Amino acid sequence: MDSDKLKEYRLGKLDDVTIADLQKDMEDGMVTSEELVLMFHENISERDSSINSIIEVNPDALTIAQALDIERKLSGPRSALHGIPILLKDNIGTADKMHTSAGSYALKDFYSQEDAVVAAKLRKAGAVLLGKTHMTEWADMMSNDMPDNYCSRSGHVEHPFGDYYIGGSSSGSAAAIALNLAVASIGTETSGSIINPADENSLVGIKPTLGLTSRSGIIPLAPTQDVAGPLAKSVTDAVTVFSVIVGWDADDEITIGAQPFETYDWHAHLKEEGLRGARLAVPRHLFEESITENELELFNESLDIIRSMGAEIIDPVDVGISEEEVGSEVQFFEFKPNLNEYLGKSHPSNPIRSLDDLIAFHKKYPEKMLRYGQDKLEKSNATSGRLNEPEYVEALKKKRLLTGEKGINSTLKELEADAFILPKDFGGNFGAAAGMPLITVPYRFEEENGPFGITFMGPAFSETKLIELAYAFEQKTNGRVKPDY
Repeated sequence: MDSDKLKEYRLGKLDDVTIADLQKDMEDGMVTSEELVLMFHENISERDSSINSIIEVNPDALTIAQALDIERKLSGPRSALHGIPILLKDNIGTADKMHTSAGSYALKDFYSQEDAVVAAKLRKAGAVLLGKTHMTEWADMMSNDMPDNYCSRSGHVEHPFGDYYIGGSSSGSAAAIALNLAVASIGTETSGSIINPADENSLVGIKPTLGLTSRSGIIPLAPTQDVAGPLAKSVTDAVTVFSVIVGWDADDEITIGAQPFETYDWHAHLKEEGLRGARLAVPRHLFEESITENELELFNESLDIIRSMGAEIIDPVDVGISEEEVGSEVQFFEFKPNLNEYLGKSHPSNPIRSLDDLIAFHKKYPEKMLRYGQDKLEKSNATSGRLNEPEYVEALKKKRLLTGEKGINSTLKELEADAFILPKDFGGNFGAAAGMPLITVPYRFEEENGPFGITFMGPAFSETKLIELAYAFEQKTNGRVKPDY
């Protein structure tokens, strides 16, 4: 390997290349997967020391890349992700030398016995699983006082752009891609945890419809809302990764809805004219009192651009409820039984086998584990774990009814609208509660609060339309900004 060539490629090209660019360069012999891993390793060592987005690097990444380079020569690439380095959030299980800890020091020595289905799909496609990323501990189910950028296993992750809010709980997955420490990453979302850090880090984030991607092998929070999705520097790259991880999983019943999309051509929806003829609704009551005047001005400016591209804007609309009304009670009831199942089925060498064990471990090492308390864990543990409480049933009914039949779905149907459009990550609670998809796209950089994105939200399985909207908007505005490396 020519070190001068790698230095030139890394400093002059790597930050802006797409997955398609990388595939062409590997096919043309300009670069190899092994060299990509080496260059991203160097980026990690140079750029992440003060940010802390990577919780650990896969010690076998280089060997895997070498093998994929040989395979490319022998039989060609497996897919568009062949040889492409991808990062995974630390709650996504991998059956390799990396740990899976959900950011918790209590699981710092824990190894998953098998790949999560999402990880297995990436491996099958030829991706290099480069490492695990920092996350809010237990996906923000630890404490009301814990900041979104903290976990006991690796401390704080800082914002790549400066003194701004980093977002959670997939904060490391977003910061790492903003810093170009890999080509793309996988985050998970229960309520805003993909689109929020995507917005805060000037990235594209896709929060899929509940059931399009499997949760098997991912440390759970609330299965009626949990979903995995990609974070990337462009809509095209996000769609490329998304297309690989979509699919049915016999061990995750809700993914039955993904069967029609097993071999679907998602890239067919990357249309520059994707906003022409679209009807988009603006639920201003969800955000107008929560954003700054500058952010509101940027959002209104984006609407003007979208109108100029042939879309009809229905502004304002009222979905009848606020995001606060949706609540988070369901998560407290669902976390306990599902975490207990996950831990109880883990390897016998794992001493943390239940939520009781976890809470006891924290109390045994309070200086390390209880820096911000554990009131959320204790609240969840106080439930029966049987999911038969009237409060749970009522909360579940309420969130599905309000967000679905009386909120998002009914409003879109009445208006004959394709999607909602919102600033930043607003709408995340609705989308999570109703299992509906959202795509966040960078738009501008706002000095007071940092990167500013636009979010499109539609009904279940409307990703095809959302991709068209997001891609057209991205191509027109080219809004992504990069931090100073």
